[in-house]
Amino acid sequence: MPDKITIDLASMYGEFKLDKIVRRDAFKRVIEKLYRRPEDDEPLERNSGYRPSSLNVMKSRRHETVMISARRGDGKTTFLTDILRFIEKRQAGEAPNELFENMEMERGPASLYSLGVVDPTLIETKQNIVVMIIEKIKAAVDQAKRADRPAAEDHYRVFKQRLRELAAGLTLLDGIGDESLHGKEWVDPDYVLDKGLDRASAAAAFERSFYRYVSEACRFLTVDAFVLAVDDVDTSFERGWPVLEAIRKYLATPRLKLLLAGDMKLYNLLVRQQQWKQMTSDFINAERQVPRNQSYSDQIAPMIDVLQDQYLVKIVRPENRIDLQPLTYYAERASISFTIGNTKAVTERMVSRRYAKLLLGLGAPEDVATIQSIMLRLPMRSSLQLYSSVWPLLSNGSRDDQSQQYEIALDTLRHVASTGLMVLDFDENELRNPDPDRIFGVFAGWMTKKDLWRPMARFYPEGLEESSDLAAMSVGATLVDLFRRQPRAIIDYWLKVCTIREKIARGDITSSERLKELLDHLNIRSKEEALQTVSRLAAWEAAEGQQIARGIRISGAAVPAGPRIRETGAASSELYGDFDFESFRRELGAKSENSINRALQKLPAPLRGFHLRLARSSWDYSYSGKGEAGFVPVFGNTLESLRAGLGGQVASIAMIPASRITSGQQSDNGSYSLLRMLGFISGTLGLSRGSLTARALHRRLDQFLVTSGMPRSYPTPGGAATSTAGSNIDEDSEIPANLAGEREELGADYGTSNDEAVNALIKWLDALNAKTLSLAPITLARVWTRFSYAFDSIRDELRHAKTRYLGVLMHRSIIAFLHALAVETYRAEGNTIGPKVADNPVRSNEPFLAMLQELDIREVDANANKDEDDDSDDDEEVGFFRWIFACPLWGYFLARHEEDLTGSKGRDVAGEIFDLYRQQSRASTGLELDYSVTFRQPNDGRTAQFDGLFFLLNSVYLQGHKAARTAEPKPAIRRPVVRSGLNRSGGGNADKS
Repeated sequence: MPDKITIDLASMYGEFKLDKIVRRDAFKRVIEKLYRRPEDDEPLERNSGYRPSSLNVMKSRRHETVMISARRGDGKTTFLTDILRFIEKRQAGEAPNELFENMEMERGPASLYSLGVVDPTLIETKQNIVVMIIEKIKAAVDQAKRADRPAAEDHYRVFKQRLRELAAGLTLLDGIGDESLHGKEWVDPDYVLDKGLDRASAAAAFERSFYRYVSEACRFLTVDAFVLAVDDVDTSFERGWPVLEAIRKYLATPRLKLLLAGDMKLYNLLVRQQQWKQMTSDFINAERQVPRNQSYSDQIAPMIDVLQDQYLVKIVRPENRIDLQPLTYYAERASISFTIGNTKAVTERMVSRRYAKLLLGLGAPEDVATIQSIMLRLPMRSSLQLYSSVWPLLSNGSRDDQSQQYEIALDTLRHVASTGLMVLDFDENELRNPDPDRIFGVFAGWMTKKDLWRPMARFYPEGLEESSDLAAMSVGATLVDLFRRQPRAIIDYWLKVCTIREKIARGDITSSERLKELLDHLNIRSKEEALQTVSRLAAWEAAEGQQIARGIRISGAAVPAGPRIRETGAASSELYGDFDFESFRRELGAKSENSINRALQKLPAPLRGFHLRLARSSWDYSYSGKGEAGFVPVFGNTLESLRAGLGGQVASIAMIPASRITSGQQSDNGSYSLLRMLGFISGTLGLSRGSLTARALHRRLDQFLVTSGMPRSYPTPGGAATSTAGSNIDEDSEIPANLAGEREELGADYGTSNDEAVNALIKWLDALNAKTLSLAPITLARVWTRFSYAFDSIRDELRHAKTRYLGVLMHRSIIAFLHALAVETYRAEGNTIGPKVADNPVRSNEPFLAMLQELDIREVDANANKDEDDDSDDDEEVGFFRWIFACPLWGYFLARHEEDLTGSKGRDVAGEIFDLYRQQSRASTGLELDYSVTFRQPNDGRTAQFDGLFFLLNSVYLQGHKAARTAEPKPAIRRPVVRSGLNRSGGGNADKS
């Protein structure tokens, strides 16, 4: 085998060229077997004394069949064609002798004559392959006589005599003459004596006549043997069996060499079927009736195995079986390169790497190796089709210029994978121009129906089974293309597919019925926005019979919906633990800097910043530690009170992660989740796609922000039949206008401007160059798995009255998500990460800071440092992280300093992260947001300034901690109330939460 193999993808099926043959080793083995000279013919007609030669054993009866075994589509027909072309060229004196250099042949290579290819599937039922061979040989002899053998008349007469003798016995063959060899005329003794016995003798001597016919034809043509290729015998059992029987019975002459192509597994099935037919049902039934100790019924199946093996050994000896190896066999032993025409050859490794990157979004060495292995193990035809399809994309042109070729490559992969998709019962047409609003619902229904959530939801080939691997590659490539065209599909994939798969993988869903209930509740098959999907998921997970199981889950943390807290015992215990409110009030009342600092030091670190700003703004601390008066909003908040105290777009931004859950008892409970923020980002990406004017986009984005920031109720499976948009109307009528979120005339310094946040979002959306994205579903799935495990650890590490606060949870969740995205996209490019980066940021922000430093995040545009001559796409995945990291929303939720999280006065890791975040956000949007937030006392109108929402969120207590459960009241039943006028003074406010 040569050290280097170059495959011309343009001429695989063109003119035969010896140096272009890929399987040169197999080719040489076949040539060696075919070109060995047959032994001298034995004198079949010599009589010995009184013994006729027709009764002698044929010493030279031997099958010279060579089997070319390979899978469907593995190039068997092409291989046969190349063999026959070589024989033709050698007969014409045009083939090189290099193949024979190391072959040991005493009298040199034989002279062969090709009879072409016979495909039994194209033979009519009445045709017989033996007759076809006879006709082919006669055509060869007749052509030679007409062309240049006028002096061979005597030899031709001998040939014709052999043909006439052969013709007398043709009635023996199936499909020729009457079904019975001995007809009615055999009742006439004169006929039997005159003609009958002669005809019977001719039939019995058919094989010897065929032997002599072939030998005489070879003598006339001055060749040593004929070569006939028989293709696709194994594809039609009905047509294939007569061919095998003809080979076994008659085609046993050394001067007729057969090339039999097919899949050995299918040949075994074909022969096995016929062997079972010999075991008639009457025989099998009779054996079953025999007493067990005398029956052969248990030996029938093993004997079928023996008969099957012996039959194939008889017609094709093991040493004559040659397997056509896939490309992986040669890639392990030589360097493979591809070329088209006169173009420069490119190594197979490079083409495989580019294929994995361009079509499948995979760049890590282990992922590329998996794709390379799958492509090389495919049948030759399929493998070369895939490599050929990506060849035009190897140039340095832009994706816009190559869009048509990219579509061709995708279609080729779908075509190659069509059988695998069909086996898995997936409609291939769903992958053509998929609708991002419904494609994940289609996938969810399919994976549920076929129980494929575990092996297929990541759409990554595991390299174990060809059909499922190809199906995964086809779907994965389709999603990579969809992610480029519709980036919001990236987030929808996380929220609509990855979240469900993680629940299945972790054992949260253990039955198909439970899974179906979840999908029905999520309304996953509809075109609903991801924002609604994750809100429904929070309601589904929170359900516990007719009540709400309060706790912290990735889908949402349980918080009070508002506007009041009827029982402050649970809230104060959850937020402050065992806290002396009276002492705290006295020290704040002293109003000296030292006393205020002493009071603040008594608080858990996450609450200090909240009370520091209230105290400095002279808020009224009248709460005594008992009852309701004065607790909201000074010592604790609900979603409604928080929303009421904020203004403008900040109120909407603060409520993006919020939703309401309606239980079977019709009580409202709050939920707060990072997943809703991701759903909001998905929605903004959907709005930004298209040909909207800047003004129209601004208007739609502003409206989407407002509607997303109005907490909507979502029923649990046993809850309300329908959900309501916004807060309950009857409930709102009992809430003061400012608590219900009504906008009033605000001062110029109250909150951010009406346009600042929306303008930043628009700039940020414009900064995404989606056409350069190359994100694989497996990369995104790994991101979500890492984030899910990190979130669980974060939840478990939260400490009551120390770090168990909503602001801390949101900060750590955002950092964990960004860290997971950074690490997995960085690894997807083939980079390695150290132990500091590999750890999840559970109790510390340091792993994420180390990751940012590894990526060298600084105040530059993501593409500004790229060399114009650099056509590599190695930064595409991390480029997506940079864009996500720059999202203007994160700044409202992130802590500004490490001390705000834990009280630690060591290295300010959180501060360093926020500085890098602001730099990246400024580079992406060109805007500098200050994230200042104003919070207002609803009763006296006093305000306090905050740098973001972190401290304000810490005042919204997380429900469900075991230390506070005994103090929690049972959920109130929401009943209809009579609409009354709005009390803008705040009096007569009844709790309806």
